[in-house]
Amino acid sequence: MKSLLYILLTLSLFCACSDEPEFPDPGLDTTRTSRDTVRLDTIDTYMISMNVEAPNGIERIQLLNGRNYEVLEEFTEEYRGMKNFIFEYPVDLTGLQVDTTLLYIVKVIDKDMRSYNKGFTLNVLKHSAPEIKLVGTSEILGLVSPVFEIKMLFETGLNMIRSYRVLFEGNVVDEATFDEPLHEYKYKNIFNVDMIMGEEYSLRIELTDDKGTVGVKDLKLRLIEAKRPRKVTVSTSEKGLAADIEFYYNELNRLDSLVCTNYRKQMVNGQLINVGYYSRYDFEYTEEGMVSRIVYVSDDGERVNEYSYVSGTKQLSGICDPEYPSSDITIAEWYNDGNVKSYYVGTNAIPIDDIYYTDDLKGDSKIFAEYWVARGARQHCVDMTSIQIPTYFPELPPVLCGTKNYWAELFLYKYAFAKTIETETEEEKTQLACFTDNIGQVVRLRRVEPDIFGRESYTEYVFSYE
Repeated sequence: MKSLLYILLTLSLFCACSDEPEFPDPGLDTTRTSRDTVRLDTIDTYMISMNVEAPNGIERIQLLNGRNYEVLEEFTEEYRGMKNFIFEYPVDLTGLQVDTTLLYIVKVIDKDMRSYNKGFTLNVLKHSAPEIKLVGTSEILGLVSPVFEIKMLFETGLNMIRSYRVLFEGNVVDEATFDEPLHEYKYKNIFNVDMIMGEEYSLRIELTDDKGTVGVKDLKLRLIEAKRPRKVTVSTSEKGLAADIEFYYNELNRLDSLVCTNYRKQMVNGQLINVGYYSRYDFEYTEEGMVSRIVYVSDDGERVNEYSYVSGTKQLSGICDPEYPSSDITIAEWYNDGNVKSYYVGTNAIPIDDIYYTDDLKGDSKIFAEYWVARGARQHCVDMTSIQIPTYFPELPPVLCGTKNYWAELFLYKYAFAKTIETETEEEKTQLACFTDNIGQVVRLRRVEPDIFGRESYTEYVFSYE
């Protein structure tokens, strides 16, 4: 009896299930998005195309703007009732003049009012023409020396590069013609020209492709006095306003002292505000003009760093702090030019070795280019520009690398380096953007670095000269 009941129950469930309405698969194109890149040299019209298989038949199709979902066009009579076909829509590209990204969505609605969306992303590249892109500099260069470096990227699209010329005040200072088929070329050259302080000069770059089309980039150059700022304001993506640094100079234009105000967010009277903590650094010098002593005074007391040198030279031999011997620096080895090659910190048995330097623009000396020397994550600076850091402090030996803070960023690098890379892997780690005013004077630096989540963090320095 129980077996019979189970059989009847099973049959009743089967019958109930068989009465459920069917929802045939609409059979639309299963590729969710489509991406393509075209160049205007080769195409005037781009055809959006997708397969549609709709067992229930089509009610209508809509073409939407992929940015704001506005309906651009609706198709009803043309496709109503159709079940198996290719939908096509021509996109007119003839009105475009610059690189453009077009975003579309095709929305297909069947007779049961079920819909399916497919996105189309079309990158449209402008007509091929010579293009000159500056690398690591701006179109107004304030130079503290008539020796400067220019880096550019030459591109010609589908055409090939034929030649280039660089003209200073209308006179050709560099030129070349290419026989090999090149569509892009990384240009770099150092120039040494006659300039009068304060006067403006023109530098023109002309790039010609194999069709005879000429692209032009004009730069303005001015030899300016290397001014030292009176104040630098530091801000970060994490803290906002981080510090104000005020500079005081002696009669030799060396740094006499600086006052640093570090800001912290604190709750005061129920409001979260920036509270400043003050500290002062006083600098003393040897007869050779190098830093011999830095006295640091803050609310926490006084600390002193003593700098020692090989007798009668600028060759650093060590830095000590009588109160904190664990932070003492002892030079282990020098390069032939006297620059520090390796040093010990405290009582560490293993020295920090092979401190990184690069050629100065003139090529007759080396300049410091280490960025971060923590073991296992060492970085150094690359892609040096002609822009001199206005707070560069040659009297301070570059052995504070590894602090990875704004003290090193402001004082130890002679020029702005466009990026840093990991020394072991050569993986790019940070980028530095440099901004100048209308006479080429540095007014802002911005160091950008992705965090462990891929988000960009930054430290920004704003320079004030008055």
